Amino acid sequence: MRMEKRDQNEKEVVVEVSDLALAAALCASDFILKGVSGNQRKVFLFVAKSEEGIRQKINDYHNRCLTVDARRYTEEMRMLKTLIFNE
Repeated sequence: MRMEKRDQNEKEVVVEVSDLALAAALCASDFILKGVSGNQRKVFLFVAKSEEGIRQKINDYHNRCLTVDARRYTEEMRMLKTLIFNE
């Protein structure tokens, strides 16, 4: 799931994704993660700043043609898991 919306300050558009692997891939592609939000059902939304090219990266991910550095992807995945398990 992905969604574009304005953040609380309405100054910039953000993209929310609930897919951990996609969030890690976006981080590994140098997109800025603005935060992680969760709820009682342990559903987490990863919030990234909507920048030029992010939609194409998301499409590439879903079309299985996005390439990122494997080590960087693993590091980002580990960081995101730490964030959600410490939430």
